[in-house]
Amino acid sequence: MMRVWVAAVLALGLAQSASAAEKLIKAADPEGIVALLEMAGYDPELETDQFGDPDISFDLDGWTTSIAFYGCDEETHKDCESLQFIGGFDTNGSFSAEQMVELSGKHRYTQLTLDEEGDVWVRWDVLTGDGISPRLFLQNVRAFSSALDNAGEAVFAEQNAAEAATDAAQVAAEGAAEAVSE
Repeated sequence: MMRVWVAAVLALGLAQSASAAEKLIKAADPEGIVALLEMAGYDPELETDQFGDPDISFDLDGWTTSIAFYGCDEETHKDCESLQFIGGFDTNGSFSAEQMVELSGKHRYTQLTLDEEGDVWVRWDVLTGDGISPRLFLQNVRAFSSALDNAGEAVFAEQNAAEAATDAAQVAAEGAAEAVSE
């Protein structure tokens, strides 16, 4: 009787493990990543990059974002091992390498680079191997969104300050005009 009970418990455990494994998010399954992003309220588009590897593009809280896939089979472009979230900012060369280094030192996990035109690129690597939980994957999505917000705030700090000063001047002028008309 004890053997039957132990066998039943083991079978149940294996069934649950198989069920949990089916739900894991893997770079080897870009369609599964698209489905999870859709369930989370995003509108992802699965494409291929210039090398033939999967690439997912979507809007992440106002930032244009893509997910590049790495470690893919060179011939089939399948069985990818990792992915990278990527977002960029057109700065017209106004963001210096020194500013980028300073920003990089403040934000864990975030990789920042400048391209030839001086534009800032934000990257976030995720190793998925045999799979990570959907919850952990979405945690990475939210963390990357936060990294983009932080980088965008730093990259556009001068522009945002100038716009705020213009807005404040406009509000003050409107207030003065109302005071004069009373």
